[in-house]
Amino acid sequence: MNAKTLILLLLSMPLLAFGQSNSSIDLITGVEYSYRTLSTSSSDAIINGIMERRDEETGKLSGRMLISKATRPWDSTN
Repeated sequence: MNAKTLILLLLSMPLLAFGQSNSSIDLITGVEYSYRTLSTSSSDAIINGIMERRDEETGKLSGRMLISKATRPWDSTN
C-alpha cells in the first residue's frame, strides 16, 4: 500500500466511524426451493417401496421476510 492511500484511509476513518446513523431499519427477504433425495443399497421390497414413494415427492418453495429496527445501545439521544 502506498503512502497516499494509507494517509487517505487514516483521514477517512473518523468520517466512517462517526458518520453512521443512530438507528437502522433492516429488510431481509429470501426465497428458497428445497428438495430431498434418498438413496439405499438395500434390496428389501419394503425399503424399495418407501424409496419409490419418496421419489414421487415434489420440491417445496418457501419464502420469508423480516423487517427489524435497531438502535445503538450507547446512543444517549433516545
